Amino acid sequence: MERWRPVGCEKNAKRHISWTFAGNGASRLYLWPAGTPAFHPRRYSPLGAKPGVRHWSPMPDAPQKPAIQSLDLAEIEAALAARGQPKYRAAQVFRWLYEKRAASFADMTDLPAALRAELADAFEFVRLENLRVLGSEDTTRKYLFKLPPQRGEAQGALIETVLIPASPALYGEASDRRTLCVSTQVGCAYGCKFCASGLDGFSRNLSPGEIAGQLIEAERLSGERVSNLVFMGMGEPLANFANLMR
Repeated sequence: MERWRPVGCEKNAKRHISWTFAGNGASRLYLWPAGTPAFHPRRYSPLGAKPGVRHWSPMPDAPQKPAIQSLDLAEIEAALAARGQPKYRAAQVFRWLYEKRAASFADMTDLPAALRAELADAFEFVRLENLRVLGSEDTTRKYLFKLPPQRGEAQGALIETVLIPASPALYGEASDRRTLCVSTQVGCAYGCKFCASGLDGFSRNLSPGEIAGQLIEAERLSGERVSNLVFMGMGEPLANFANLMR
């Protein structure tokens, strides 16, 4: 069976994406419409497919460490129990993640140093990088976040998250209500005419840790507590329902 690897990608004026694959001392070019959700270039390779025809065979991805923020409390308890740790350690980790908002495993100072090192070796720690903020403190603020790179990605994908303060015009006076508009996917496969999220097609679902990370980073950057969440950012939330509900 032939195995090919992607070596280049570009999008033409008709919004078709072309990937160049290399292998066996040769190269091949394939085209398909942008936003095609059935194809992931890092997970599939062509089996003698003709240009313009999607005909792919799965290729296994190299294993990637799970993100600690994508585990619920019971799963963290099970992971720690498998390492001979008492049950209360999971609650400690959970508090560091979502109450104390630790920036790394090293910050979890009430855990033994050996356990912190073991967790860092076994799990990824999701931390979104803020690249840009549009708006001001008394108006809506839009954050451009860079995600941690996934296996096969040269660099992390970009998403947007929007912090919306309550309008005094609605309440008659200033309000401390803050709504966060959260993204659930990188891009979108649905291509709604009124929405810009799908212009470059669909790339991937966000993990539970990447979804929760938007709330954590928005509160850290703004210094304000979010009181409401709406999942109206990039992507279709119901198409990533399993990760959203975690």
